[in-house]
Amino acid sequence: MKGTLNQTLTNVDFAQLIEKARVAELSRDVEALGALLEPVWPNFEKKPDFDEVEVETRGELYRICGYFLSILGFSQHKKNYQERGKDLLTEAIDLFVESNMPHHVGRTKALLAMAYYHQGRIEETEIVLDEASAFYQNDQLHPVNLLLSVTKIGALIWRMDFQSAYQILQEVQIPMELCEDPFLLARYHNQAGIIYSRIGMFSESQSHYEKAIQSSNEINNPRYVGNNLNNVALAHMRQGNLDAAKQSISEAIAVFEDIDEKGWLAVAFDTKGQIHLACNEYENGLSAIDRSIGLFGEGEFYSALTDAMWVKVHLLLRADRKEEAMIVFSELSDIANKEIGEYAVQKYAREFAKIVHVKKGTDFFAEVQAFKRELLMESLVDAGADMNKAAVKLKTNRKELIQVVNREFPDIYLELGISPGIMSTAIH
Repeated sequence: MKGTLNQTLTNVDFAQLIEKARVAELSRDVEALGALLEPVWPNFEKKPDFDEVEVETRGELYRICGYFLSILGFSQHKKNYQERGKDLLTEAIDLFVESNMPHHVGRTKALLAMAYYHQGRIEETEIVLDEASAFYQNDQLHPVNLLLSVTKIGALIWRMDFQSAYQILQEVQIPMELCEDPFLLARYHNQAGIIYSRIGMFSESQSHYEKAIQSSNEINNPRYVGNNLNNVALAHMRQGNLDAAKQSISEAIAVFEDIDEKGWLAVAFDTKGQIHLACNEYENGLSAIDRSIGLFGEGEFYSALTDAMWVKVHLLLRADRKEEAMIVFSELSDIANKEIGEYAVQKYAREFAKIVHVKKGTDFFAEVQAFKRELLMESLVDAGADMNKAAVKLKTNRKELIQVVNREFPDIYLELGISPGIMSTAIH
C-alpha cells in the first residue's frame, strides 16, 4: 500500500477480500458481497476512496464495487446505481489498461456490458462486448472470451435474434463442455435452454435447463435456480403444457419472494402474465403483468419494463380493450425511444403491426372474415371512401375491390354513407 487507507488492512487483507469477493461476485450473492465490502466502503451511497491503494489492487476494488452497485441496483430496483456502477467499472478499466492487464480489462468490460444491459441499453451492451471480444480474435477459446460470448448471447436473446445467438452457442459448445466454472456453466446452460426452446428443439432445451439447475444447486445460488425455473415455465408454455408452466412459475416466484429479489421477481411476474395470456385468462394476466410493470418501474431495467408493457398490450387487445392497449403502446414507445433507442421502437412497432388484428376465439372462417372486414373498413376510411385510393392502398384495383365489398361486406356502404346501387354499377 502507498498509505494508510485503514490501519487494520494490509495488502494481504485486500488480496483475501478480493478473492472472497470474486466468489460472491460469480454467484451473484449480493448480500455476501455487500458484507465483504462494508469494512472498506462503509457508505454505499458515496464513491469509495481507494486512492492510497496500489494501482492493480485499486482496479480490482473498483471493479468489484462497480459490479456490486450494478447487481444491487437490479436486485432492489435502486435508481442511478447502474450509472454509478458504470463509472467505477470504467475507472477500473483505465487502471487495468495502465497496468497492462488485458484479461482484467476483458472481464471488467463484461461487467460493464451487464450494467448497460440492466438499464436496457442493448446497443451499448453489444458495443462494449464487441470491443472486448476484438482482443481475443486470435484466441477465441480463452476463458474471458467465453465469458464475453455467453454475455453476448443474452443481448441477442433480448433482440429476439435467435439465429445469431444459436450461432455463438454452437461456437462455444465444445469449450463449454470442458469448462469447470460452475457459475459460467449455469449461465451458459440457462441461455442454451432459452435458445433451443425458442427454435422449437424442446428436448435439447429441457436437457440444458436440467444442467443449469444442477450447476445452480452446486453453487447454492437461489437466484440462478429461480431464473431457471422461470425459463422452464416459458418452455412449458411454448409446448402447450400450461399446467406445468403455472407450477414452474409459482416455484420461481416463491424463490424470489423468499430472498426479496425484486429484479427477478419482476421478470417472473412478466412470465406469469404471458402464461395467463396463453390460457386466455386475461384478467389474471393483467393482474400479474401490472405487478411486473410496477416492480420494473421502480428501477432502471427499461428493456424489461417495455417487454412487460408489450405483454400488457397483448392482454388488453385479447380482452378487446383496444383503446387502453393503444395508450399502453404509446407509453411503451416513449420509454423505448427515450431510454433504449430508435431500434427498440422499430422492434415493437413491427411486432404491433403483426397483432393489430387479434383473434377472438371464433372459428377460422369467422376470424378471416373479421380481419378482412377490418382491413377494408380502415382502408376505405383512410381513403375518404374513395374506392380508387383504397384499391391502391390494398394493392388491387377498383373493380376487384368493389366486387369483394358487394359480395361479402355490403353493410360497409351503410357505415360509410355510400349507395350500394351506385357501387354495383360502378364496377363495369
